[in-house]
Amino acid sequence: MGTTQEIRHFLNGKQIIPPVEWKTMQFEALFSRNSIEASIKPIELTFVNEAATIITDHINGQFGIFVQIPYNTEITKNGSIFRFANYLTEITEVTPVKYTATLVKINGMNDLLAKAEGVTFKELVDSKAITVSDYTSVPFQVVPTNDDSLTGLLQFIVFYLFDRLVQVARDDAEDDNTSTSIVATGTPTSVAAGAKQKLGQTIIFALYYAILAAQVALLIVAIIKLFEDRRGTLKGISLKTLIEKGIDSLGYDGFETDITELEDAIYIPTMTQLVEDKNTLLGVRSIGIPADGEPGATLAGVIRIVTAFGNTKTAVINNVFHQRSRGDLFWQQNAKYRRKDVLNEEFKFNDDQLNRTKIISYIDDSSDDYTTRETEGKIFTVVTSIKGGGGTTITGEERIQIPLALGSRKGNLNFIEEILLGLAGIADSLLRAFGQKSNLAKGLTNRPEPMKISQRTFSVPKLVFTEGNGLRPNHREKISTETLYEKYYVYDSFVEGSGQLRLPRSVEQESFHLDNWIEIIESGEIIPTEGEREEAIQLLWTAAADKAELTYAKHQQYTNNLQEEKING
Repeated sequence: MGTTQEIRHFLNGKQIIPPVEWKTMQFEALFSRNSIEASIKPIELTFVNEAATIITDHINGQFGIFVQIPYNTEITKNGSIFRFANYLTEITEVTPVKYTATLVKINGMNDLLAKAEGVTFKELVDSKAITVSDYTSVPFQVVPTNDDSLTGLLQFIVFYLFDRLVQVARDDAEDDNTSTSIVATGTPTSVAAGAKQKLGQTIIFALYYAILAAQVALLIVAIIKLFEDRRGTLKGISLKTLIEKGIDSLGYDGFETDITELEDAIYIPTMTQLVEDKNTLLGVRSIGIPADGEPGATLAGVIRIVTAFGNTKTAVINNVFHQRSRGDLFWQQNAKYRRKDVLNEEFKFNDDQLNRTKIISYIDDSSDDYTTRETEGKIFTVVTSIKGGGGTTITGEERIQIPLALGSRKGNLNFIEEILLGLAGIADSLLRAFGQKSNLAKGLTNRPEPMKISQRTFSVPKLVFTEGNGLRPNHREKISTETLYEKYYVYDSFVEGSGQLRLPRSVEQESFHLDNWIEIIESGEIIPTEGEREEAIQLLWTAAADKAELTYAKHQQYTNNLQEEKING
């Protein structure tokens, strides 16, 4: 590639002479662990003469100082055109013909995240960007962990019904014996009277049985209704839908990810608002979207949740927002810059970045006993040590917390439900005997698997994994911290993954131009010279000298003397 190039500068669509600092300034880009696109250090530029007039007209015109001014740099090189889109912010007037302003990349990650902090999902609901069709209905059931009162009531009812049936049977038998004695020992007249008495008693007992059976059936129906009032449906929304709707509201052209769980990972907001509304199940308001103050209240908050969930990096490429796991091959395939090789380069290893313990966890909710009692899938720990012991002691701890509570799935029937199922079977038989259709027992067992909560409200938003109209049978396993580690975090392991890095000192890159700058800051990746993945860490470009200082990391194993212990729970 040749070095002949022409650079043009445009302010608010008009070509201008370059800013005063253009030839002497240094552009610095830093690449963080969770953002593949660079964080560009703010640069102050000075605009004079015609450029200053353009800024003055913008401020005094209909837009005002609170609307950023587009500033673009265009380079033509060997027939190819590269465009670097920015805008000016924090404009400060120095003199009537001179302004200073800070440069920010348009539609880059810095720009997106700044805007995402201001995108609330309540606003998207109010503007109809989120509609009823975007929600997911999640069945739930209140299952108190201490249900002694209902258990005692059911046990008393069962005992009472059994006692009444035994007593009725005993009375029936005694009366039957009396009538039989009269018929056997009496005169013809008394025999006839005894037969009439027997018939009358039979009719009376039949009516008594019918009334008792009806009362029993109605009582069982009432008990089941009391139990049914503990069931209901909440509104939730998938993490993927939240990001898609938020990104769309900012004018981006889509959202791409390799985190497959996001489609069915449903965010259920906190349930703390009680209302006096008979049509609202359990008197609880289900708002469906993250509420103010919750971790997912803003688009930026949901992006952070997904970062913890899937060990992701983010980038805006061709106006599409990408949030993908760090190990996704997409990042390497998107590399465009091939660095100049350096002989005998100095480097160090990243052994100081290895922590002895890595913990991935969901958070507890003190208002829902099941989030503290059920540990399956909630926390996963990896402890790294040196094989055979001895040598250097590995220290340090890394904690990754997903700021949601892992929802609990209601599985098999519990003791109370087993009793209710038996009573429902009795009620079905009794009601059918009277010619009524009844499927109470089937109604207790044939329904979607609900989320289980210990009381009507909870104070921490939950995450559940759905399938059809209920929670998946392997719901906790599907989004467990162990699953997330093995799919997305193992990439950073020093034992099983690509966590071992060689870190060269900064390497000088000659003949480094604007198009090279764009290639690196938009991908964060470098085309490797020896096959191993290379990621940019820092880039310092001196425009006037056409050179840059590049610091990067090369994935390269340098020890096999480590071992890991994995602890679930």
